[in-house]
Amino acid sequence: MEAMTVLEEDIGATSIISRTKQHIYGQVIALRVAQEDHLETEEAMVLPLLRENLSPERQLEVIVGLLVDHEADDQRWVLDWISQDLTPNENKLLLELAGSYSPTPTSGLISPKSRAFTKIFGR
Repeated sequence: MEAMTVLEEDIGATSIISRTKQHIYGQVIALRVAQEDHLETEEAMVLPLLRENLSPERQLEVIVGLLVDHEADDQRWVLDWISQDLTPNENKLLLELAGSYSPTPTSGLISPKSRAFTKIFGR
């Protein structure tokens, strides 16, 4: 577990008693459960509202805005982080989605140019 490794390196393995390790482990598990609950709630309640109230083009603009950090030195760090847990096919779709859209000169919105848009939005 990464949290335990960090603690052992910073504090020292002999300084952390078993009870403390168990408490930390329990809190990490509780945090994971809370995160999963949050993501499930978001998927069930928020995403349908976004689909109903935003055009597919606007949804795509939001997606790309979340995937590409234009203010970071490494703008692709989010993509790299996400891609670690994806299948090769999912990675291909992700990269196509994030890399094949550009702002339109007049609107500033992102215009679809690839099969990824069609796969996601059916257009």
